[in-house]
Amino acid sequence: MPTFGRDEELQWLRTHALEGRAVLVTGAAGGGRTHLPGALAEQLARAGAPVGRISGGDGASAVPFAPFAPLVVEHLPHPAGQQVPDLEVFGRLPGRLVATGHVLVIDDLHLLDTASQILVAHLARAGLTLVASAPGRGTLPSALRDEVDGATGRRWSILALESLTDDSVLALAAEEAGDELAAPAGAFVVTHAEGNPRVATELVRGCEVRLTSYGAELGDLEVSPTSWSTRVSSRSGTRPGARWTCWPPPGGRPGTSGGARRSTSSRRPGWSRSTTPPCVLRTCWSPGCAGRD
Repeated sequence: MPTFGRDEELQWLRTHALEGRAVLVTGAAGGGRTHLPGALAEQLARAGAPVGRISGGDGASAVPFAPFAPLVVEHLPHPAGQQVPDLEVFGRLPGRLVATGHVLVIDDLHLLDTASQILVAHLARAGLTLVASAPGRGTLPSALRDEVDGATGRRWSILALESLTDDSVLALAAEEAGDELAAPAGAFVVTHAEGNPRVATELVRGCEVRLTSYGAELGDLEVSPTSWSTRVSSRSGTRPGARWTCWPPPGGRPGTSGGARRSTSSRRPGWSRSTTPPCVLRTCWSPGCAGRD
């Protein structure tokens, strides 16, 4: 699994996991707080370590311990149809997981149901290796904040993911494009990615890449406005001289004075031919393209 410019952070996580620590990974959406623990889980699983992966989003089911259901069923077997008592989960599951050397990777710790949050506190106190993610320490309920701060004796390590440096963004973009970016394309990616590795990657993936003697050029950025409205469009739309055109053009139809051209985005893997028309951010990186439509 690629690290998207976070090699050092991944190594830091691996070291702490091998030392049996509890770690909280924080950062903005798209910055790697989900991806990095996932990459760590894959590495440890390949090395033969028993890894349990928990999604905080499963807590929305309102069923106590729903995110931990596979672990509860595996380690606390009961006759079919008989529910495991809550106190048994709190009292026995932590010891079972510690005894088997489990590493627990928890995405979106702040979204867990209340019972699961209490279970995480018990797991941490038992000395289980934990790697959890959340937008920030402040998004956790008070009980878990106290646990992270070491109120019960075991202080968690915190990895706060900062924005990538410009050099790291360019290196990431070059890896995606297949060559170092030409200067204008590089400036575009650095400006609008704002240090966010997911945005940097999607900016390059959303463009036609042309490899030239002076670096990789990027063509028009073709996006689905539905999926990008909260990611790239807000940044890219602020670029001086950039403008969006959609298919069909607002108030027009193909071939009219709207000036839009058909996007090829519907032929890209994973792109939809759905009801939302693709949009194109008109950009121009070629030296001879001044005045191009």
